[in-house]
Amino acid sequence: MDIYFLDEEVLTVHSNILSYTNKIIIPDIAIRHLERFDGNNHKTIINIINNENNIEVGKTYKKMFDRPPNFPKLTLDQVMIVELIKEYNATLIEEQAFLITQNEELKKYSETIGIATLDFNELKKRNECAEKKEWINKKIEKSKKEKSFFISIIIGGIINLIVKLIYDNLPLIVEYVNKWVIIVLIPIMGVLLYFLRSKCRLIYGITEFIFGICNTLAVFLPKFDIISIYNEVDTVKMLQVLAGLYIIVRGMDNIETGLINTKYHIYWKKVF
Repeated sequence: MDIYFLDEEVLTVHSNILSYTNKIIIPDIAIRHLERFDGNNHKTIINIINNENNIEVGKTYKKMFDRPPNFPKLTLDQVMIVELIKEYNATLIEEQAFLITQNEELKKYSETIGIATLDFNELKKRNECAEKKEWINKKIEKSKKEKSFFISIIIGGIINLIVKLIYDNLPLIVEYVNKWVIIVLIPIMGVLLYFLRSKCRLIYGITEFIFGICNTLAVFLPKFDIISIYNEVDTVKMLQVLAGLYIIVRGMDNIETGLINTKYHIYWKKVF
């Protein structure tokens, strides 16, 4: 059976590897890097490492290693991880050890001294039909979503500020930007928004919700004179209010979808 050694980057970015049933060894250096963070996702990873039988922590030793002259970008920590794998390789009989890393410099150095390497995509392909612990996948995905909740609110606010700046300066943009550039940019923006909706539903929903509120309030500001709009039967402004309310509802629908499998979804369902 394959044995996988994970470096810090793979452990953080592609932590779903921990769901594999193979023997997985995490260098203690990578654990120390994780413990510097207080994020919920990092705590979840450390909790999984401490409780799974097929995952163990590999102890590295601080020796006076020289950086390989042909690989100047390697850090001392990376050299220590490679030395750890060399020690394990000397004890292996039938198993094969792999260093899982996305770092090209580390891959090249490891391969020059006879250590097999895989990047995340190669590992995924190699284990396409292998059994996995789905509960670990779900736990990691849940922690990632919870981490992104507050970030999504900030990003949603920033996107709306950018839209507001573009709207306020629209006459200048139309005057100084070639019309064909604008024509090309419109469908590109539509595609980018669809991409945002597909990949980051929570961010898209929050952006939509804030935009709907701003769009509705813009009708009444700065005087907030609702009676005059009603008396003058301003159809355009009334339609703008209705459109804003529709966008708010759509935004809330997308926010709920984005909150699924997070602890916040429980509170959402209690209210709605």
